[in-house]
Amino acid sequence: MFIPPNTASLKSEYAKKIGTYQYLISKIKTLLNEDLLTKEIKIISLTAREKKFDSFYKKIFRYEIEGDYFVKIDDLAGVRIVCVYLEEMEKIRNIIQKNFQIIREKHLNFDNRVDKTGYQSDHYIVKLKKESVTNADKFLHSDIGNCLCEIQVRTALMHSWSSVSHDLFYKKKLVESDFEREMYALSSLFFFADHQFDRYMKIKKAQTKKEKQIPNLEQPLNADSLSAYINYKFDERPEADDSSLIEMIEQLSALGYATLKDIDLIVEKSKSVLEIYEKDNPIRTQTAIKLDGVGALRICVALADYQNKDSSSFYVKDIQKYREFIND
Repeated sequence: MFIPPNTASLKSEYAKKIGTYQYLISKIKTLLNEDLLTKEIKIISLTAREKKFDSFYKKIFRYEIEGDYFVKIDDLAGVRIVCVYLEEMEKIRNIIQKNFQIIREKHLNFDNRVDKTGYQSDHYIVKLKKESVTNADKFLHSDIGNCLCEIQVRTALMHSWSSVSHDLFYKKKLVESDFEREMYALSSLFFFADHQFDRYMKIKKAQTKKEKQIPNLEQPLNADSLSAYINYKFDERPEADDSSLIEMIEQLSALGYATLKDIDLIVEKSKSVLEIYEKDNPIRTQTAIKLDGVGALRICVALADYQNKDSSSFYVKDIQKYREFIND
């Protein structure tokens, strides 16, 4: 027979412990975000939440949980990653495995027989690795190394379906079996679309790789030629937006650059110094941890074209220091 907890004492214990889970969520988000940026994985959102007391209390009753509620309810802390492509879900799993101890994992998809709602997602119950728990962490929250967190990973399409199906199914017992079958069948279209998007992405990658051939350096400077050159010369960098590219062309033209060959002479002269500059002046934004192709080219011009006074408008901190490394 299920014996419900004393509400007042449970609420008091929850209030004492929830701060640790909030701290855990923040630490997990930081660890994930750093690796996601480093691997340049496209994500739509990285969100987190702690389970509110009312939800925590209702879950105990719904599943008639007894014993240590803070151990048996493993999603008191929750983090969700929504990515673009299926391929990225495996990369994210590797990041999770690298940073955390995976207690258990569950992969809900059509290959592993999803439930009647058609819900798809990867779920990981994790805790911090011992080496990730600092003395400061222990000082602030002595039990943080034992606390569990659920990390959910899904694509944008999976997330869209989850949002709709959650409203229709969650905590509701639907008796219309025909309706359930229709919803399940409809969810398979999302599954198919996810796989098709993944296939198109791989085709695009293959085409892009093929297009990254050595450009004809005798070409005149224009949007198409400069874009192809940057993709070839700075292929490991984030892609710049069109407005940055157009602005760069205007500035290069004003400096007297007419062909890709003119630009390539400057880049070859300063590319190694660019690496030194970036180590000394790292950037970190929500979407990147290094300069995009246009930004890298801008620094190269500022560093190497020092005989052209106009290039000083391409601001570089301590520019003279780095110009000393350039051999004419």
